[in-house]
Amino acid sequence: MENFVVSVRDIAYLYSQDGSVIPFIRISPFIDCGNGNFITGISLTLMDNDSDFDVVAGDVISVGIRGIKFVVKIMDRAPVDRTDIRIISCPVCHQPLTFRNGFSYCCNCDCRAQLEENIFATFSAYGIVFEGNNLRILFSLISRLLVRSPADLFWLNTEQICSEDVSITEAQLFQQFIHCIRGNVTLFQFFKSLNIFEMTDDDINSIVQMMTQNNMSLLNIPEIMNMDFINSHPEINWSSWLNYISCENNRMYAIRLSKVLYI
Repeated sequence: MENFVVSVRDIAYLYSQDGSVIPFIRISPFIDCGNGNFITGISLTLMDNDSDFDVVAGDVISVGIRGIKFVVKIMDRAPVDRTDIRIISCPVCHQPLTFRNGFSYCCNCDCRAQLEENIFATFSAYGIVFEGNNLRILFSLISRLLVRSPADLFWLNTEQICSEDVSITEAQLFQQFIHCIRGNVTLFQFFKSLNIFEMTDDDINSIVQMMTQNNMSLLNIPEIMNMDFINSHPEINWSSWLNYISCENNRMYAIRLSKVLYI
C-alpha cells in the first residue's frame, strides 16, 4: 500500500441538497495521482475503518490507498484539543444528525448551510426557477440575512427587498414572481417541496390520496402531525414524515408554509 505524507489544512463540512453532511479533510500538498489528477482532500465516506478519526488542522498525516478507501494515520499531532470527525450534530445549526446507510443527515429545514439548496428545491417543486434579476435579488436577501427558510420569501415587503442594488420596481416584480404560486400549489407539490429525507413519491401519493378522500387541504397540515390521526391510518408509511416532524423547526416551518401557500 503506497503512502503519502501530507499536512491537514482544515476540516470542512460538505452539505448536499438531501441534507447529508460529509466531513472532508483538506490537505497540503495535494497528492499527485498522475495524468493531471490530484487528491485535494479526503472525505469521511472514503476513510477506511483502520483510520485515525480524531484528525485536526495542523496534524501531519500518512495517507495510504487501500482499494477505493484511504487509510489515514496521524504521524505528528498538533498541540490542540481534538474531537472525532464522525460528528453527531450539525456543525452549523447544532441539531442532532440522522444516520442512514453510512451517511449523516441534517434534517433541520432552518439550517443555514443548506439554505440556498433548500430554496431552489422548494420552488422547483412548484415549477419556479430563479434566473436573472430574481436570482440576483435572492442572493442579496440571503447575504443580508433576511431569509432563514424558503417560507420567509413570502413575508418580505417591498422595503425589505430593496437595497442599493435592488430598485423599488425590481423589488415589486420579485414579489409578484414569488407570490404568483400562492393558491395554486397542490398537496403533492407541497410535500415534494419539503424535500423530506427518504420520503418517496409513492409515500406522498398515499398521503395525498388519503387527504383528498377526507376533503383535506393545506390548512389541515397540522392535523396530520397529530399522532392519533396518524395511528388511525396504518395503511400509510409515515416513517419519513414522523422523522421530519420530530424536529420542532420542521413542524413550525411546514405549518407556516402551508398557510401562506393556501391563501
